[in-house]
Amino acid sequence: MSKLSDQPTSLRLPAWLEDELEEEFERAGMSTSEGMRRALEEWWALRAYDRIEFREGLTGRYAAVRGGPEVWEIVMVASSYGEDREGLREHFGWLEAEAVDEALDYYERFPDRVDDRIEENERVGEALADRLG
Repeated sequence: MSKLSDQPTSLRLPAWLEDELEEEFERAGMSTSEGMRRALEEWWALRAYDRIEFREGLTGRYAAVRGGPEVWEIVMVASSYGEDREGLREHFGWLEAEAVDEALDYYERFPDRVDDRIEENERVGEALADRLG
């Protein structure tokens, strides 16, 4: 697998599409380069993982199992199961085993995105504990 290239990639887009993308990326707080990279990664992931979808939430876009939990939730639970993939599949018994596997495969490919969601969840949990505590 190659690392992120330092070489820029040129792309010709119709003016209307370029304008729409720039507005979308600006709303999301991303540069055009970062936004295009994310859009292409999502496109690739949708083709590679049949059971993964992307949802829009208060803290941005995130990967989830179609009709099921977010990928970060599966990853958090997986940490308590260690190498016991079968136990993890049983924990999420309402999901197809392949969906759990795809969520973990997605995490292997995009760990930073998932780890960011886990860290955000932990921050919110700590803030709530402080307020209630």
